[in-house]
Amino acid sequence: MLCALVLLSVSLAPGIPQQPVGNSSKERGQASYYHHRFHGRRMSSGVHYHRDSLYCAHRRHPFGTLLKVTNVANGKSVVVKVADRGPFHSRRIIDLSFAAAKDIDMVRMGVATVEIEVYDGDTVEADIVPVDSIASDTIR
Repeated sequence: MLCALVLLSVSLAPGIPQQPVGNSSKERGQASYYHHRFHGRRMSSGVHYHRDSLYCAHRRHPFGTLLKVTNVANGKSVVVKVADRGPFHSRRIIDLSFAAAKDIDMVRMGVATVEIEVYDGDTVEADIVPVDSIASDTIR
């Protein structure tokens, strides 16, 4: 059944390069990050984007899902929360906030090959709390 859902989701999104990595819960592809002009704008989830938050845009994962994003080139990782839909560029699998892109050293390149997996650990809570407080300051 799970295999059928995965095949269905891939068939519904033609042209989206997604490469499973060993475990089917991981995907590999190109990441980009939000341009500074999006700072303060409302995302699909209703939260306002803040460049210093650890948010991302993903096409399929539900809002609030924590994703571990690893830059394949240098092994650096960051945990982000899904708060938007996208990316809308057909060759990208995730859009990161500026802070998340900075954490994995991809700002200078603009685009990086990353691995994404759902994060289910509980050690990230300290990292997420400041992000939520930054984002909640802008919600009206």
